Amino acid sequence: MYRRALVLVLIGGLALLAAGCGSAPAVKGGNPAPGQAPVYAVDAAAGQIALLGAGGQVTRTLPLGTPSRNWDTLYVATPGATSTRVVALAPASGTVLRATTVAGRWTLPAIGLARVPDGLSDDGSTLVLQQLGGTHAASRFAVLNSTLRTPARVLSLHGWFEYDAVSPEGATLYLIEHLASNDLTRYRVRSYDVSAQQLNEGIIVDKRELDEASMQGLPNTRVSDGTWAYTLYRSAKGPFIHALNLEQGFAVCIDLPAGARSADRTARLWSLAYDERGSSLYAVNTALGMVVRVRVDEANPFDYKVTTGTFAPAPAAAGIATEAGVGSVTLTSDGSLLLAGGAGGLSAIRTADLTLAGHYLSSWTFDGLAASPDGSRLYGLSRSKAAIVSIDPRSGATLGQRTVPGATQLLRAAG
Repeated sequence: MYRRALVLVLIGGLALLAAGCGSAPAVKGGNPAPGQAPVYAVDAAAGQIALLGAGGQVTRTLPLGTPSRNWDTLYVATPGATSTRVVALAPASGTVLRATTVAGRWTLPAIGLARVPDGLSDDGSTLVLQQLGGTHAASRFAVLNSTLRTPARVLSLHGWFEYDAVSPEGATLYLIEHLASNDLTRYRVRSYDVSAQQLNEGIIVDKRELDEASMQGLPNTRVSDGTWAYTLYRSAKGPFIHALNLEQGFAVCIDLPAGARSADRTARLWSLAYDERGSSLYAVNTALGMVVRVRVDEANPFDYKVTTGTFAPAPAAAGIATEAGVGSVTLTSDGSLLLAGGAGGLSAIRTADLTLAGHYLSSWTFDGLAASPDGSRLYGLSRSKAAIVSIDPRSGATLGQRTVPGATQLLRAAG
């Protein structure tokens, strides 16, 4: 889930990312200056989180982990030869709050093309780890109380299962059951009762599609409000959104319009954003020049409304043959503009009618976007330029730019 992504933290607008900031699980550095808003990005190659000051200096490095909803705790799992060290850190200070050791080699599960780590329940009470180096004949998961004061509960299943999600209070695991050892695209969703330590009977499937017990596709990205997990999949039949109710354990499958179907290289560029205020999902593909809005009604989840908008893709985005990264999309603070980045620049789309408000920085390929809390700035990351640019989201004016080698994804700005 995007709210729990691994991050590289940049303080006070744009900053310079220094390479070689140390390795997990070491924690280094002092405190950031007060009153400065951080921008979060991923440095996957470095395998760590870095906190940078306004001048670009690294003020702290942290190991990779998954944060709690309010970002007061970061959970890290570091596998060794025969055991795994699980640590809860305070991101603001780097202080180790608590720690434990689990026998065996475990890792935090990851979601989507960006492999964003997950595994923490929405209420922060339960942490789920997935076994490293398992086989397709058997699968194991370790479930820990986030206090890290009690031994991990190890769950064993016959067959090839992977983590999909966990219920808000940690009582239920949602698992992907692979149906063929040589085909990742064929699977079904199952639920597991953690207390009873047993796989629940039945398959989680859209009740309107009971004759299609298995699913086909690969996940691009996910957003969640804690109760629902919305995952955008790409498949040979076209992209779709799998909406999983984490409290009640049922699913709604939302197919995107027929025009959304494309070759896999272009399908990888579908991104997803969620506006809780308007109860709307936005799926965008800048290479196709298509935006799809899905208005959802949580009281009646099968009564959703799909609206499609189109816009002229930028020349570089239309010639996407050499670009196979994941796109990025975010909303302005008031929800009036949807900002979608990719090869060929940044597209600003009006959410009221899904029309194009403007197109900016066509020479840039954007790999991540994040809006400031007050909506005055948009931060865009370009891996090809190894830089982050600050933009006025309404005018497209460039406000600043800094070199940032190593950053791979920009996730959010926080106040």
